[in-house]
Amino acid sequence: MSMGSITGKDCCGGLSLSSREEATSKDKNHDQTEEALMMSHVYLKNIALSLISPTGFSLILLLAGLFFLWRKTNSKAGKLFVTCGCLYLLLGSLPFLPNFLLENIERQYAPYAVDDKGNDDSSDVKFVFVLAAGYVSDQDLPITSRFHYDGLVRLVEGIRLHRIIPETGLILSGGRGEAEFIKKLVVALGVPQENLILEAESMSTFDQARFIQAIVGDERFLLVTSASHMLRSMALFEKLGMSPIAAPTGHFVKHHGDGISLLPATSNSRKTDTFFYEILGLIKEKIMSRI
Repeated sequence: MSMGSITGKDCCGGLSLSSREEATSKDKNHDQTEEALMMSHVYLKNIALSLISPTGFSLILLLAGLFFLWRKTNSKAGKLFVTCGCLYLLLGSLPFLPNFLLENIERQYAPYAVDDKGNDDSSDVKFVFVLAAGYVSDQDLPITSRFHYDGLVRLVEGIRLHRIIPETGLILSGGRGEAEFIKKLVVALGVPQENLILEAESMSTFDQARFIQAIVGDERFLLVTSASHMLRSMALFEKLGMSPIAAPTGHFVKHHGDGISLLPATSNSRKTDTFFYEILGLIKEKIMSRI
């Protein structure tokens, strides 16, 4: 039978060209819909975070207070809003509340205990999986500056653990070309290319959990991500039946031997923002029955 006479099916008994194109088009539209939905969730979460963060919520209260004070219609309400705005900003900027809130999330999992000679618990670990955290494509910056800080710290920890347990495969994740970009840096830092496994489709932590499932199967693997992100990540991976071993890194809350500063600082505001970001993430995943 000549190729020109094939109508309903091809010569191998598969779908016709038009059917394959239609299926491909449907898959593409489905992927675009999923990506659009995921991005809308990200935007909504960022908007919610802006509204409840120390800076955002305090600004709303202060602006409301100024509105009443300038209109002179309800000066008591204006003073109340301004006072509450200042107090909320102060609470979020001093170290006590941010450290307390974030440490309760970061210390849910202890750092993975492994030394230069390996660890008794590492004998059956087959993979080290590093969760991506975003990057920018600014060509004027060195490659290390194009990574989000959290992602760079995760990558360094992943490479360290991979070198201590060299028989493991190092899995790098990230859609929109991020996995390939990470690969360039990892190879530049001396990791053999044949040791790398790329997951280049994911657009979220849930995606990373779904797509890696086909790679790791039932094998145990080290899950490397920020300490503040580990609680949500472990819940997502375990919900899908995998056996990750937590390897948190990038802790924001650190105990210094010389005491703690009692002055307000933007770093404390970031801790508060990080805490609320993860709480919102946990609520979203719980609503969607992913954890």
